Amino acid sequence: MINPKAVTARLVADLSILVVDDDQGFCDIICDLLEVSKFKVMRAYSVIQAVDILGKKEPDLILTDVMMPEIDGLTLVNAVAKDPKRSATPIIVMSADTQPANINAAWLGGANAFISKPFLIEELIETIDHILGRDEA
Repeated sequence: MINPKAVTARLVADLSILVVDDDQGFCDIICDLLEVSKFKVMRAYSVIQAVDILGKKEPDLILTDVMMPEIDGLTLVNAVAKDPKRSATPIIVMSADTQPANINAAWLGGANAFISKPFLIEELIETIDHILGRDEA
């Protein structure tokens, strides 16, 4: 008999998430919480670092902040959406700036979800599960 918990644990452990946020403390906390939830996590403290990681690895999902110095997260969303190799990679945008223009820019750029900061880790996990189709299992 198949143990559903073992299958779920294996499925989560096989999934990788790239977390992009210039607030290193926030990024580290999110990464730690995702690791506790058994995800493989890659962290980038800038879009430039994220692009470097994406040149070497293919995460199952990207979680990015919007407001960052030099290059913002929406530029990353647009670049990933236009890259034929990465366009299928789901993206969750997270931001404290919940102005309609910002949310619309995320959706129009190719994001799959928008989460307002601050958020509960449970909300983030539910959103990840939904986007990766794991809430149907």
